[in-house]
Amino acid sequence: MHLNDEQQNKILGHLNKALKKPLRCPVCEDANWGITDEIFEIRGFYEGDKQIGSVPTTPIITVTCENCGNILLFNASIVGILEPTKKEKLATEKVNKELLPELDKTEARVFWRK
Repeated sequence: MHLNDEQQNKILGHLNKALKKPLRCPVCEDANWGITDEIFEIRGFYEGDKQIGSVPTTPIITVTCENCGNILLFNASIVGILEPTKKEKLATEKVNKELLPELDKTEARVFWRK
């Protein structure tokens, strides 16, 4: 999926808000990063069985160090680029209602995992 300018700005906004200090590459310690304009996915591993069909995937945004090429991965749903699926929303509501009643809901962010 190709990211438009608005989505790329949303990623920058999320990262700027989430980072407590300037992001330095853990490999070369450089601070120049580039965000790719595509969303990728990581698939679950099933003991060497190559599955293509209904395998759980995680949508990923890649942020690449412009100096050494090291890549950081960010979940596109958490960053806010993709809306959670209906199944994710229902699971989150169930967990928030049944398992986390004592927490302030503005502090609890639980995402469905299979």
